[in-house]
Amino acid sequence: MGNRYPGVKQTIGLLLLALFLQVVFSALFTLMFNLLNMPVDSVFITGLANLIALGIIIFRSVKHLGGDFKNSYALNSFNWKYIIVGIVFAVGISIIISEIDNLTRVILPMPQFVQTIYNSMVHAEVNV
Repeated sequence: MGNRYPGVKQTIGLLLLALFLQVVFSALFTLMFNLLNMPVDSVFITGLANLIALGIIIFRSVKHLGGDFKNSYALNSFNWKYIIVGIVFAVGISIIISEIDNLTRVILPMPQFVQTIYNSMVHAEVNV
């Protein structure tokens, strides 16, 4: 079996690149919106930054794999049984994380000043 792309190191590198691009594009769009005196919608900016960053990652991967999108991302050899395993794993890990969060809240309760800040953010008016 030949070398597969991406390998573990390449995957970590691509994830770090995607994170970096998301932060950079979010900052650029926020700055641009502020300079143009437009209302800043963080959900829109985050979505646009993610779309561009992941588009760059996909473009880079297709180029690395020979430049043919259809063959690079063909799903005809995909074993659909993995979807069931993925769903079961996602549900199980969410239950485990929820229980760890509950345990952490019992052992280390949130300080009052953090609770005050959190409540003010949750109940703040949103200007859209």
